[in-house]
Amino acid sequence: KAPGPPGRPPPPAWEAADVAVAWGAALRAKGQDMRQVFNALDENGDGEIDTAEFEKGVRNENLDLDMAKRAILFEYLAQGTPAISLAAWMSRMAVASPPQDHH
Repeated sequence: KAPGPPGRPPPPAWEAADVAVAWGAALRAKGQDMRQVFNALDENGDGEIDTAEFEKGVRNENLDLDMAKRAILFEYLAQGTPAISLAAWMSRMAVASPPQDHH
């Protein structure tokens, strides 16, 4: 049984950073390189991930995010620009997932 009262709404301050942390960690756990992931998401090769490319990538990753949370995550990764640049992606995803060694 899940802890807490049933039907409790999610916390109001949903943090895109937390999702970036989890996504980055999951990608690294699969041995994926952040730059290669960026290049895979950047389907047209223009050096940016636009909203359509991002939506498709998030769906392919099976991230359990509703449309509002995907939009917040995109804005977080794009840092207020219309698309996610490689530099923004690398900085957000690198900050998101510090190396962890629990072996």
